[in-house]
Order: sequence, then structure tokens, then C-alpha cells
Amino acid sequence: MKAKRFSRTRSAVKTGALALFVAALAFAATSQVLTHSHRNSGSELGDVVLTATQNFGITSTISDSSSVQNPASLLSGAPRYLWYTVHNPLLVPITVNALSIITPVANVGGCGASNLDISGTTFSGSLVVPAKVGATQGTASVARPISLKNLSASQDACKGVTFTFNYAGTATYIEVYNTSTAVASSLNPSVVGQSVTYTANVTGIVGSGQDPLPNGPTGTVTFKDGATTICSNVAVTVGATTSTASCTPAPAYSSPVSHAITATYTNSDGNFTGSNGALTQVVNLPTGCSGSYNSIVGNPSSPTINGTNGNDFVYAVGANYTINGGQGNDCIVVGDGANTITAGNGTNVIVAGNGKNTITAGNGTNRITVGNGSNSTITAGNGANTIVLGTGANNSVTLGNGANTITIQTAGNHNTITVGNGTNDVFLGGGTFNKFTGGKSGNTCHLPSLPASTYNDTLVNCTAVTP
Repeated sequence: MKAKRFSRTRSAVKTGALALFVAALAFAATSQVLTHSHRNSGSELGDVVLTATQNFGITSTISDSSSVQNPASLLSGAPRYLWYTVHNPLLVPITVNALSIITPVANVGGCGASNLDISGTTFSGSLVVPAKVGATQGTASVARPISLKNLSASQDACKGVTFTFNYAGTATYIEVYNTSTAVASSLNPSVVGQSVTYTANVTGIVGSGQDPLPNGPTGTVTFKDGATTICSNVAVTVGATTSTASCTPAPAYSSPVSHAITATYTNSDGNFTGSNGALTQVVNLPTGCSGSYNSIVGNPSSPTINGTNGNDFVYAVGANYTINGGQGNDCIVVGDGANTITAGNGTNVIVAGNGKNTITAGNGTNRITVGNGSNSTITAGNGANTIVLGTGANNSVTLGNGANTITIQTAGNHNTITVGNGTNDVFLGGGTFNKFTGGKSGNTCHLPSLPASTYNDTLVNCTAVTP
């Protein structure tokens, strides 16, 4: 909650001029009513005067009632009430806790300020003024007693006199800002088995007439995949204007379908409104997998999976799986751990995570990728194979006769690659103590720089080149 001073010296902010009509000593009734004007540096703006530094305006009237604003003359000895009406141009409700007339009271005639009793006009309490709605300003009023003293010697002098005085006061309010929420994906589209992180960016919005943001939104974000909650009430990291929250669903996606992701922001302190963001996450099969597949999802409690001798998509997250793909064109994705994978003759795509894997593929066009583990063994028959090794060590690749492409990621070392009689391209990545043996000459070994001895690599039947 912030306390705001909405009045200073009101000669330039809010000045109330009251024409005080008094009867003669007989206190005869008068048909005249109170008039008032409100001016700011000579500029008339109707009943409400606002400057760049004001937070709300005040108008006033004299009434003969404390419950109804019934304009009346100010008469000696007659109970009267000064009605303060607060006009709120802000976007939020305010609570006025003090209103007063700043003394001394000045007049322009012969009736002195001592003739006016304003001792009861000070208000303290809680006057709630609603927010501005569209072009209409919220208002609220409160009545305080005021009177013209019964000083017989000055009655004639006070008749028709206009007094001028300034108002002051304070109010408290809570500034409520709107927000917008946007959702981003760390990888979109992603591939089956890949980990994806969603980030919600919640930005505070300063509306017309509002103060600058004190900070970015506070609170939590809940992420959903369709109707399913994937991360609940994630606390935001508060920034200057934008706050963030992240969600990484577990496990990774196991099928190649699209997902409707939503992020719902909820505020924790009442200073910001809630908002929502959405995106569509696309999940694809690995590169090289296409067409229709029979889908098989592994169960860690039954780690042996047998294919159908057709086109199978096998997804197995965990370790120690034994997968027999059969003789179809298979797409096989496994997680981190020690897995044994066998694929038949065909166009197979095999993606393995970090760990010690044993992978065997028949004659065909195979694409085999392993993570950053070590001591994996990859064997494939005659065909055009694409093999990608991670940054681990002591992996062994044995390929038949064919045009193969083998890539070792940067820093991968102590790997052994043996190929048959074919023309192969090998990308050694800059690791050390790798060994390549070709069945015949005509192979190309790509190195970041020459000479090959820099890396302590052993190259047999392979010409070393730089990119």
C-alpha cells in the first residue's frame, strides 16, 4: 500500500470559493443559494480541476443536512454542513483518510475570517472512492459541520461575502497493473525423447495515469499440456518489468504429436492481474523416420521389447532394455543407460542416450546416434550408414562395405572405427587417440587442423584433410 499526498498549497491545485449569504439580524429567510467555482491558474475545468501533479480533485457545497446534499445558504446560528466530494480519475479505488481546509481563510470583503467557524470541517477516517470507469470518474462525499458565527456586529458586513480557502488531504491506494503472459519453448519442434523447457514471461503493463512499475509481477505460474497440469504453482523470478517461470515436463515426450501448452499466471500480492499465454509444441520423430509405424512404448518392469517384423516405432526411456527390432524399417529411441538394440535389414533409425549401448543393425541404410556415454559398441552391415558418436570415449564402430559417414563430436577420444571396402567420410572432431582403419584407400578423415599427429590419431587408409 502506498500513501499519496494529493494536495499541496491549493492556490494552484484546488481552490474553493464560497459565497456566504447571510440575512439581517431578524434572520429572514433567503431564496439565494450557495455558489462556488474552482479554478487552476485561471483555467476553468468544470467541477474538477486536475494538474499533472494531482491524484484526485475536490469539490464542495454547503448543505442544511448531514445526510443529503441540499444546497443552502450559510446563516448565523443555523446548522450547516460542508460537503467534500472527492473525484477520482485514477484506475484504482482510493481510500481518503484526511480532508481539511488549510487556514487562514481569506475573504475579499469586509467580513473577517474570524466570523467563519471551520473547526469541525476536518475529516479523518476512511472514505472509499471507486476507480475511474471509462470516461466517468468515481466519486464519494462526506459532510462536516461548518457555521457562520452569530456575531451581531458584523452581520451586515458578512452578507454576500465570498470566502476563499484551500483544501488538503491524504489518501492510500493499491496500484493494480495488468499483465501479459507469453510462453516460449527451448526447442520447437522437438524430437521424441528430447527434453523441452517451457518459459513463461509475465510482463507488467503500465496503464494511462498509473505510476511506473515498482517491479515485475510477483506470484506463480501453472503450466498445462491440454487439461493436464505438468508444472504447478512455479514461483516466478521477479525482474524489473518482466518476471519468468520455467517448466520441464518429465518424462520427455514419447510420441510424435502436437501439444497445446498453456501458462496461467496468478498474482500473490494483489498488485497485478492474472493472465494466460499459450503455444503449440510440435514433437517429431528423429530425422530419417517417416511414414506409418506400429508404436511400442517400453515398460521398465518388462525391459525386453520384440518388434513386429514390420515398421515399428519403439520408445523406451530408462536403462537395461533389450530391443529386438525385427526385419522392418524401424525407428528406435532409448534413454540413458545400458541398452542392447538389434535391428534387421532395412532403413533403421536408432537414437540412444548417454550410456554403454550395444547396437547391431543389418544390411541397409542405418542412421545411428548415441549420446555422450562411453564403451558403446556399434555394428552395422553393408549399406550407407550414418553414425554419430557423442563426446564419450572408448566407443567401437564396425561397419561393412558401403559408403558410410561417421562423426565423432568434439572432444570424443579413444574411439575405434573399422570399415570394410567402401568410400567413407570420417569427421574426427578434434578429440585425441582415435583410430580409423579402412578396408582400402579412398577414405577421407576430416580434422579441425593438420597435422593429424597433433591429435595422436591413428589413420589407416584415410587421407587427413581440414574443412
